Amino acid sequence: HMVWIPLRQINPGMKFISLKGITSLLAVFFILAGCSNYGLEVEKIDPDFYILPGEGGNSGVLIGDSVILIIDTKMKQGAERFHRWVMDRAEGKRIVVVNTHIHKDHTGGNHYYENAEIVAGDYGSQFWLQNNAREDMPNRWLVDTMHLDVGGEIVTIQNIGQAHTFDDVVVYLRNRKTIFTGDLVLNGYHPY
Repeated sequence: HMVWIPLRQINPGMKFISLKGITSLLAVFFILAGCSNYGLEVEKIDPDFYILPGEGGNSGVLIGDSVILIIDTKMKQGAERFHRWVMDRAEGKRIVVVNTHIHKDHTGGNHYYENAEIVAGDYGSQFWLQNNAREDMPNRWLVDTMHLDVGGEIVTIQNIGQAHTFDDVVVYLRNRKTIFTGDLVLNGYHPY
């Protein structure tokens, strides 16, 4: 059963268009309007550094010559779209994921990064499994501080202990003078 929609007002030379035709036109429009971002908001800070707000926790991506640093992996459909966006840029590079804290809106996409090093505060497996899925569990518990060179950017990842949760991690990009605080600093919002 086909539905026909008159288009006389739009183009007098064209009498009708099928619903299938409209669907095809909309598909082309959405592809041209930003499929490379998969419906995500992307703020390009410089050629190698991106902020992707919303869809769970705000995420950061730093792309180096041989490694990609991902800060917080979002949740649900946002996590899946974020993963596709990252993989479009990964080009076989090593991936390091940092979770700023244990909440699912920051960790819910970890399972998409199967071969990545996934770093989180020193929550331990038992506490992690009370709050998250096993498939999203990190493979490195950070007790204190680690440093990473990502394309000449010196990244400091530090467990600051109890704050928003009891093992929060902050990520500092030294050259860019940028810090990711997870939910330690909230702009225009005060949690209960």
